[in-house]
Amino acid sequence: MFRPDRLVLGVSLPLAGLVIAVHLLAMVAVLVCELPLLLRFLLLAAIVYQAVYLLRRYVFLKHFLSVREIRWTELSWFVRLADGSEWEVQPAPGCRVYAWITLLRFQSLDPVARRHFVISAWLLDGYGSSQAMRRLRVQLIQSYPSQNSQV
Repeated sequence: MFRPDRLVLGVSLPLAGLVIAVHLLAMVAVLVCELPLLLRFLLLAAIVYQAVYLLRRYVFLKHFLSVREIRWTELSWFVRLADGSEWEVQPAPGCRVYAWITLLRFQSLDPVARRHFVISAWLLDGYGSSQAMRRLRVQLIQSYPSQNSQV
């Protein structure tokens, strides 16, 4: 069902390929460097850890802070996370809209704990309907026009 104010996120195989390719390149770079063996091992372990974390959080949406759904109107934004919770949020500084990827950062005020937290998502073209993606990108550009002038 198409709803232009809603974007449901799912597994992104192109984003998985991008994350894996970048981390494989980083691993090759570590392997060809003239570093002590222990330092190479530690760097490779850190690269593998980060790749697994990014795949869980942004690609397979298994992390509890993974964004599963984004809804918006002219007045407010809402995100539903992988743990089932739903938050009213606002776009935070750091949202970027590029031709091939959209980097989202949302900020919310937790009324119970009185603390701010930031929720992020990475979107490649191909998520949901193309009309919903276009509307989301336009809404972001209108919210932060100076930061998204490179579109």
